[in-house]
Amino acid sequence: MGHRITLRDVATAANVSVTTASLILNGRPARVSPDTRQRILDVAEQLNYVPNQNARSLVTKKSMLIALIVPDIENLFFASLSKQIEDCCARDGYSLIVANSDDSRASEHDLMTRLSSLGVDGMLLIAARESYDDVDGLREDVDRMNCPVMLVDRLFAEQWCDGAGLDNYTGGRLAADCLLDAGHTLIGCITGGDQQGNAADRVRGFLDALRERDVPFDPALKVSGMYKFRSGYDAADRLIDAGVTGVFCCNDLIAAGFIQRAMERGLQVPRDISVVGYDNILERYGLYRDVTTVDQRIEELAERCWEHLHDRIEEQRRNSGKRKTTSSSSSSAAVTSSAAATVHDSSRGASAGAHADADGQTAMASGAQTTGPSDDHGDGAGTAADNAAGKSVAALRTAQADKPWLTDAETILLEPHLIVRSTVAER
Repeated sequence: MGHRITLRDVATAANVSVTTASLILNGRPARVSPDTRQRILDVAEQLNYVPNQNARSLVTKKSMLIALIVPDIENLFFASLSKQIEDCCARDGYSLIVANSDDSRASEHDLMTRLSSLGVDGMLLIAARESYDDVDGLREDVDRMNCPVMLVDRLFAEQWCDGAGLDNYTGGRLAADCLLDAGHTLIGCITGGDQQGNAADRVRGFLDALRERDVPFDPALKVSGMYKFRSGYDAADRLIDAGVTGVFCCNDLIAAGFIQRAMERGLQVPRDISVVGYDNILERYGLYRDVTTVDQRIEELAERCWEHLHDRIEEQRRNSGKRKTTSSSSSSAAVTSSAAATVHDSSRGASAGAHADADGQTAMASGAQTTGPSDDHGDGAGTAADNAAGKSVAALRTAQADKPWLTDAETILLEPHLIVRSTVAER
């Protein structure tokens, strides 16, 4: 294994102290000449010096790491969102760790524990599908986190943690209106398989839009999918055989699978059947670029998520600095009070000793009163010390409970847009 270039190596080669080298390389003020400053920078570049982030974290109390847990990294929407979030983090000097839960509550729990142990500065969480059936368990895990947490995309009815996502109910209505405006009345729907969450909201919006326009919907035309290409492909035969003229697919991968199977059966989209997807993700990969879809505004979602989480991180650091100052003051007060109590007791002991010269029995009685455990204060000084210690403990408890991303949770809800392309035609 090759030698890792350290800060000391740079300092030695530049003929300066380690402290000076550290100040210059961290962009902090230092009393050196411009030539010396440049020499340090040149030596660091020549030696390919890379700062040790672990060592830096010990000083700055910042790991510069952000965790992102996704339910399925193979899903193109989550992959694209991860990339956009990573770009946002990098802009501010942070590195992003992406972990995959496979839509499992158990895996999600383990990942949150492991990522927390790495000292991440913040966490973005796209909840696992199974977490909708164990919200209490998820909330307990989030509550145990000591860094800001933000839910992304998959939100919950109750606002118990910071979150950002899209208005899926409105998105479902947009899809329905698109097909209805084109004259379709026999419409099928391939869901995301969720009985709650995003897909359920999309289906609810879709069905409400049909109901409000007096267009009946046959429940047999609602087929459960799993946000995958295969779901759309497998559901196609059932809907095509039922004679539908339009289909709403709860994500673009489902739409792609449906279109593929329709083409294999000799149907043309949109001449024979119209299709609306959801996400606006396929065009990024050059696949099925003509699909009419509901745009989830990935770039803006990523931007808003990161801005809010970053604000929470900075807020936590400011509050931590204030608590540290308060704690130090309380500790100092406790030490001062304890010292005062000790001096006071010593004075009492000295007085008792002096009194013993005049009356030995009285001196012994007084001495008995002054010899005992030093922590057992029966006067005002002891009470002051106890109060100061209590305040210090209270400050630590406040630090543990001070989590505004939970106590003052905010939800950012973006409005989706309909992107009309060529997979919808009028009847």
